[in-house]
Amino acid sequence: MEFIYLFDLLKFDIKGDVCETQKCDENKAKANYLYLLSKYNQKFLNNGERLPEFFKKELEGLMHKVGEGEGFEEAKELVLKNCKDEVQILAKNAHDNRDLVCRLNELMIVKESEFANEFRKAVNNIQLAYIITSISGKIFEEILDLQHKETLSVKDRSKMFKRVIDYNCLIKMAALVKENKLSKENLCQETEAEKAEIFFKKVLANT
Repeated sequence: MEFIYLFDLLKFDIKGDVCETQKCDENKAKANYLYLLSKYNQKFLNNGERLPEFFKKELEGLMHKVGEGEGFEEAKELVLKNCKDEVQILAKNAHDNRDLVCRLNELMIVKESEFANEFRKAVNNIQLAYIITSISGKIFEEILDLQHKETLSVKDRSKMFKRVIDYNCLIKMAALVKENKLSKENLCQETEAEKAEIFFKKVLANT
């Protein structure tokens, strides 16, 4: 399953390259792609792991240049260079820009989730799928509310892109639960070591 919904912040053409959307021209969409990669990378940070200074001090200027039509490929290379090794491995083996986002989204499932307490309420997979779908619906509306704001603060923009990642992750998770490939135990009781092992098995399987 390679479902990915990006709320018109960016879009991919048939070749998997970033292209214009109804709301964004191609350059703006490419800048948004870089920002999305940075937010996926941030989601992969472990507890206590600090975000590289590049994302705090240089990313904004780089995105502005790309938004003006300058050097997308060079900018993407620089962003990925500052990402975690896991993200760089996925980028190296991705077929195109869309494929990289799909691979990142797939592996978000093995991360600890802020929704674990909700997941624990489920008594079976049917109820778990319902809970996940319900949460994803609320996040969908939250993203739309942010998009309808006349101006977005830095904090709002960060939240919106993180929520886009959450939404796509949850849709993927709901599908796996319905197929009985994912359970409450997988989501709530994996240790960090188990999650790391699952991650690298998935990476190796895709190389």
